[in-house]
Amino acid sequence: MKNLWTILDPTIEESLTHEMEVHFKNLNKKLDNLQTRQRKEKKIKTEQEFYKRTINLTTIVFNQEEMELLNTGMQHSIEQPLNHYWNDLIIETEQAIKNWNQKHRKPSE
Repeated sequence: MKNLWTILDPTIEESLTHEMEVHFKNLNKKLDNLQTRQRKEKKIKTEQEFYKRTINLTTIVFNQEEMELLNTGMQHSIEQPLNHYWNDLIIETEQAIKNWNQKHRKPSE
């Protein structure tokens, strides 16, 4: 049994090596073809021109800043957060807590 294996082992290894070489040669040919074809193709224009987001159909003239704002789209919020928003929120929360405590205070206190 050992003699048979010593004879078959090199034969199997040679066969696998040959198959791998053939496979890799084919892959290298495909890769070379792709690379040469890619070099021949024209480069895609990097600057693409999209449709204009805002088209003014009125007689109103908008300045650059207004046009940039309009071009941001309908989902854009132009509202600035109020400076006193957090103060109002804190005061309202404190008042709600005080009111809740007064409502739920035990009568014995």
